Amino acid sequence: MQIDNIEITVREVIFSVTIASVLFLVGFLASSAIEHNVNQRNFEYRQAAQIADTNEFALAIKTDVGNAFVEGDFFAVDVVRHAKLSGAWASIRADHQKYTMHTRTVYYTVRDSKGRSHTRTRTEHYWTWDTYKINSWRSKTVNFCGMDFAFNKFEYPWRCKYGTIVSDGWHRRIVFDCIPAQFHASAYTKLADGTISNKTALNRDVPIPALYEDYTRSCAVTIFWWIWGILMVAAVIAFVVLDNRWLEDSRRNQSISGNPAGIKTKENNK
Repeated sequence: MQIDNIEITVREVIFSVTIASVLFLVGFLASSAIEHNVNQRNFEYRQAAQIADTNEFALAIKTDVGNAFVEGDFFAVDVVRHAKLSGAWASIRADHQKYTMHTRTVYYTVRDSKGRSHTRTRTEHYWTWDTYKINSWRSKTVNFCGMDFAFNKFEYPWRCKYGTIVSDGWHRRIVFDCIPAQFHASAYTKLADGTISNKTALNRDVPIPALYEDYTRSCAVTIFWWIWGILMVAAVIAFVVLDNRWLEDSRRNQSISGNPAGIKTKENNK
């Protein structure tokens, strides 16, 4: 068979199938190892306690139950406020910004009447909001699932962008980054030594089932097979495109003498 000047022989087809089979076997072993690692990691989450009750949470901390998914209400014990914001907050960060003009030199190329290139420069002006001062306030104590903790005991991967308030005159504004004083949240943590893990991440408005699914979800095996499948196809195509003359060497050697090996002639019988 010949496709666009590429001749594909029967032996090349056989070897291509062999290569694909070997690569598939290697990929199967590798994906099994990846899946095993994922299952080992998920075993920790499957064994973790799931707590959504304040009394159960207090007992679990007292008895050091270990890894746990916890869900409950969060609120700041000592709230913070700002004159330009309504309501109370657990944390407020105010970025004071100024709309500033900058200049930069831009290089570009032009051609003259003889086709020769010449480098020219020009000065451009552009504007950006630049922070020149940051103020922040936060609660010292917060309550989660019925128990008090230090504010820094938790991480807040999300924050509430309150918006911008123009102030201090022309071309100036304040950008507020806040954490609400009260919300419902869940977390994966370790209950040991009468407390929770440091830097426990709070997930706002996420129930335990959704958090558990997020922790145990993995696309590692799928991604591996996509990449490995592409490599398998590329390997087979590369093999077919190569000039595989060595596959025909044995046949060619047999025909050099004009008498294929193993065929008897009348002269040999005499």
